[in-house]
This record gives sequence, C-alpha cells and structure tokens, in this order.
Amino acid sequence: MYDIKVKKLRNAFYDKEFENVFNWFCIIKIIIFLSVLGGLFIPQEHSAVKDYLDNKFLNAFAQFDASAYLDIAKNGYNQEYNNNNGNYSYFPLYPILIKLLSYIFGIGWSAFLISNILSFACVFLLYVVIKDYFDINTAYKATMWFIFFPVIYFFSMMYTESLFFTLILLMFYYAKRNKWWLVGVLGFLATATRMPGVVMFFPMAYMYWKQNKKFKFNFLWLGLIGLSLLLIFFYHYYLVGDALIMFHTFDNTSYGFGITIPGLALIKLLWSIFQQTNIQTIFYMVLNIIFGFSFIYLTILSWQFKQKELPIFMTFYLLLILVPSRINAHIRYYMLMFPGYIILSKINNKITKFIYMLFLSLIILFVIRHVNSGIIL
Repeated sequence: MYDIKVKKLRNAFYDKEFENVFNWFCIIKIIIFLSVLGGLFIPQEHSAVKDYLDNKFLNAFAQFDASAYLDIAKNGYNQEYNNNNGNYSYFPLYPILIKLLSYIFGIGWSAFLISNILSFACVFLLYVVIKDYFDINTAYKATMWFIFFPVIYFFSMMYTESLFFTLILLMFYYAKRNKWWLVGVLGFLATATRMPGVVMFFPMAYMYWKQNKKFKFNFLWLGLIGLSLLLIFFYHYYLVGDALIMFHTFDNTSYGFGITIPGLALIKLLWSIFQQTNIQTIFYMVLNIIFGFSFIYLTILSWQFKQKELPIFMTFYLLLILVPSRINAHIRYYMLMFPGYIILSKINNKITKFIYMLFLSLIILFVIRHVNSGIIL
C-alpha cells in the first residue's frame, strides 16, 4: 500500500503538466532573484531598507515581518524587538527550525533555505492535492494561477508562507487517506506556524465525519490543532505572565491591529483611499480591496464544490483573516486560499495569459519595493 502511494506521488512529479508548472516556477524564481538584485541598486535616498543581516543579498529577504522571525531565532521571545514593542505576536515553529539549522548554515541562510526549498514543495503538493480532487488539467491550470500570484515572492522571503502552506496541503492529502494521527501532528505544527492553522480543525473534522460517518477515538488526534495554540499561550504566560500577549502586542500603537467584525476593515479601507495622497499607498490599498472582494466572491462560489471541506476551509480561513481592524497588506493571506484557483482554472486561456503577464509585472514591482522596505519618492 505504501509503495502504491509513493508511486502515485512519483507519477505526479513526472506529469508533463507538472513539468510545465515546475519550469515556469523556476523562471519566476529567477525573475524574483534578479528583481531582488536589481532592488539592491536603488539609491540610498530612495530606499527605506533596514539592516538585519550582514550579508546584503540575504538582508533583502529579511525585511518587514521577516526580521521578527530572525529575532526570535537569535534572541527568543523578548520585549526589546521593534523599539520595545516585542515579538510575541509571531509564532514559534519557523524560528525554531531556523535556529536548528543555524548551527550548520547560520541564521540568514537557514531562513532563506527553509522558505525557498519548501516553496517547491508547496507547488508540487498543490498540484497533487488538486489532481487528487479533480483532474490533471484542473491541477495544472490552478497551480499556474498560484505561481503567478502577484505576491508569490513571499514564498522566497524569510516568511512563514512556504512552511505553513506545505503543512496545510499535507493535511488535506493525508486526511483523504484517513491518516488522522498524522493530520493531527501536521495541524499541531501548522498552528505553531501561524494563527490560521486553528481553522484547519473545521475542514478536517468534516472530512473525518464524511469518511467515518461517526466520531471514533482517533478523532481526538484533531485536538492537537488547538492544543498547539494553548501551549503557546501557556509558554507566553510562563515568560511574561500574560497568556494573551500576542494579541496585546499586535494591538499596541506600533502595529495597530485590533479586532473587529470580519469584513468591516475592508469596507473602511475602501473609504480611507480618499484620504490618501501617496500614490504607492493608494495603489497598494486598491489592490488589497480588489483581491479582498475577489476572494470573498470566490469563497461564495466555492460552495458549489461537492467536496465541502474546500469551501469550509475557505470560509473559516477568510473569516479569521478579515477579523483584524487593519487589512492593508492582506494579499499574501488570500494567496493561500487554494480552492479559489480551482474556480479560476475555468477562465478562458487567452484572458489567463494576459493576467499572468500583468501579475508577473506586479511581482517585479512588489519585489523591488519589498526588499527596500518601501520606495521613497
């Protein structure tokens, strides 16, 4: 049985469709790395880049939130990070892996390697999971939408995207095979990577019920998904006496992320455009609004799937990421809502190719902006 499953994965890897996806992803990776190198030549007076690593190339991948994960890997959870605002709002698994590998490769290279190697795993697993649900053609087109997504470069940066997406795709893969102990362990790790890991309980619970028609003892493995978050709360309480410090950190004046009714912040973002004068800010806000409402619409459409675990995942994931009172940089969160790509795979090929090229242009612009922590005009 094990040999059959391994053979099935191997066969998927050698699909001509996946070979095409893989080649395009390699091209996009090269474009991203060239854009990073190009971004290093932006004049200092127009760059807001911050120095977190001595290696200039690696430092380009360590901007914005990436610096928090590096700080946790180096110094553990502490209040000194980001002008005494603390790094407690970031989850521990990615920094732990960085720390473990740092004894061989150093902090910077470890973070870089984890994100970039796992990005290839994500592309392969996404293709396999969608092929498992539908067919080769749908898997091919949906995965192409994913690799051309305008913020796909986050899978190259020192962020948790690659690790988190790998884990949730593996959860769907093994849930279909009734490996509930493994699903629970993967869910534990996913929640230890990012908060949205907790919503994986709902699609996994539905899949369990669909396959077993009743809840048996091995259903308890899914409790590991929530246990992971509880352990983080307990650890923070042990460190600073505040189990909910991750929320209090995000709610302070530096981050300004409160909690509100899901979707309300998206509506406020729409109105706040008219109060802005910076063209970069307006452009980025407009894109966040477009993608926000697009994925709300895709979530609604996803309920047409017979495999209800897909819309359940979309719905609970979307509700969670729309809870913060600020969502002006949420495109990267929408990117992981993979059932949406299945719907997009039905779009006419000629239109798709035009959108791919448009998205590729945005990838280049966003990478140059990202590695400089913003462009000062």
